[in-house]
Amino acid sequence: MLFVKKYLLLVITIFVSLFSFSQVFVTINADEGNRLISPYLYAKNSAINNIENAKSDLQLAQEAGINMTRQNNGNNATNYNWRKKITCHPDWYNNVYACDWDAVAQNLNSFSPTIQGMFAFQLCGRVASTNAYNFKDWEYNGSQWWEGCSKNLCGGGTVTKNSDGTFSFTNGDISLYTEEWPMDSSVAILTHWEKDLNLDLNQFKYWNMDNEFEIWGSTHDDMFPVVNDEVYEMMMQNYFATVKIARKLFPNIKITGPVAASEWTWFCPSGGKPTYKGVTYTWLEYFILRCAEEEKACGVKMIDVIDLHNYPDDDDVADILQTHRMYWDKDYKYPKANGVKQVNAPIGNGWDNSITTECIFVRCQEWIDKYFGKGYDVSYGISEYNTKDVASNNAMITALAYASSLGEGARNGMEYFIPWGWKYGMWETVHLFSRYAKSINVSAVSSNEDMVSAYTSKNENNDSLTIIFVNRATSAMQVSTTIENFSVENNDYTTYQLANLPDSKETFLSHTNNALQTSTVSVNDNNMTMSLPAYSMTAVVLKNKTDKEDAPSAIEQVSESSCTISPNPCENEVTFVAGKRIKTIAVFNVTGACQSTYLVDALETTIDVSHLSSGVYVAKILYADNSSEIKQFVKN
Repeated sequence: MLFVKKYLLLVITIFVSLFSFSQVFVTINADEGNRLISPYLYAKNSAINNIENAKSDLQLAQEAGINMTRQNNGNNATNYNWRKKITCHPDWYNNVYACDWDAVAQNLNSFSPTIQGMFAFQLCGRVASTNAYNFKDWEYNGSQWWEGCSKNLCGGGTVTKNSDGTFSFTNGDISLYTEEWPMDSSVAILTHWEKDLNLDLNQFKYWNMDNEFEIWGSTHDDMFPVVNDEVYEMMMQNYFATVKIARKLFPNIKITGPVAASEWTWFCPSGGKPTYKGVTYTWLEYFILRCAEEEKACGVKMIDVIDLHNYPDDDDVADILQTHRMYWDKDYKYPKANGVKQVNAPIGNGWDNSITTECIFVRCQEWIDKYFGKGYDVSYGISEYNTKDVASNNAMITALAYASSLGEGARNGMEYFIPWGWKYGMWETVHLFSRYAKSINVSAVSSNEDMVSAYTSKNENNDSLTIIFVNRATSAMQVSTTIENFSVENNDYTTYQLANLPDSKETFLSHTNNALQTSTVSVNDNNMTMSLPAYSMTAVVLKNKTDKEDAPSAIEQVSESSCTISPNPCENEVTFVAGKRIKTIAVFNVTGACQSTYLVDALETTIDVSHLSSGVYVAKILYADNSSEIKQFVKN
């Protein structure tokens, strides 16, 4: 009996030792889930925060690996007058203030020509005209925030304080501070930039179709005090006219819309759901239906990116760390599902409490398939995102929520992901992903995806594979990983880890001065085991035993094709022109090592090769139909 007790005690001790922290199993298959990861996942609203500091702002962005900046100022884009370089601030009396997109674009072009800039077209029909009728906020209360800031006091509006302490307001006259603005005026900024400023429009491909126009009844109620079907029709007609003009002026343009504001208004705009041809629709279905009808009627492509804003209302940490599942996860029961409960209501504002899954991009794709037809070329993006602040460990919670959205975006082919607020932890996160993740997504399945995800990617040369483990759990997690179809060289590999970020200061200063902590992990026979700290993310970059197996050989015969390269030899740029749409271009040196990969999605593109040393290079061109070819060029 004593022996049995000792034996049981030993078993219990071993059991407790093995499971003192949770065990997770991850399986990675390098031949599955392969799709290009858009470089524009690594993006920021207002990377140029202040035009006087543009150079230093962009230097920091480049150090962190930012590849796109949205510079259109959100709601302030709606009344932007690019000719006079002014706009209205709808959250500050509608007062008119200076705003210079020309200067922003020129600074981007001068200091960061590889960073893509996003701006917006105005669809409302009126823009700012003068600041002569601004509400005198400094004289009123020293420019302090109060309830009147959101009122329409520009243009001669008045405010009266009542005897009970409340306020009464009279709206200003919009004709005093705005002017008519036809759609060709919005799009003429393209000609101005190309002809007058000599800018390459390919650095400014992405254009928001205004901003959150389904809620103009609240954000721009000076112009649209009543929003109804007539106003929705006006919005859509202005949208269609703008797209048609823009595509003629700039065929490579990326049209993004409807830039919808929030989970509620994805379905229910501020004026109520639109009725069209006797049927009432939720907002996104209505928008997609109208675009499909117009495109079929006129033959002009109406949408490239379904663009949404997302401000999750979750205030519980555990829920915040699952908000990345709102986009594609058909099994995730989102606790704050709200507007989506009206998605199946055929008339009016019917409510269905049985709808608990959000999966908004899945729903949009279903509408795309229904109205455009399956196979329609469209992608998805988030151009504003912000989670609620939490009381404890805010920087790591922010970082993990952001990392999870980047990882899911890579898995599902998201075109861009652009946070609106920029908090502690975000510079560190985007740097970890943009600097260490590769260009092609790889399938990774976790036994506990809620708590631990392994976002995995490989390079086009198939000689390097990166795994970024995101641990959302409140405790350490033991993760055992098996890698298939990628023969890892047995060795110790460096890990790069973010954990315990401080809540009260910025830790990211540069690529070499940041909060990343390095360690090592051993890989044997394509297996590795590591312990992940609570609330952490950890990257490991692995090497393939068979280096360069997929790289074009230095002696490989350069194929004949319809694709031309010029100039050749070149100095700082090379232009590729093909008879079919180019998906990507990968540039290799003569030893077969990949130097750069460019996401193109166009018939013609110019790539920057100024960073390459003089010599002979091979370009592997992958087309949209998945065919490829090899071209050679010389860099002087």
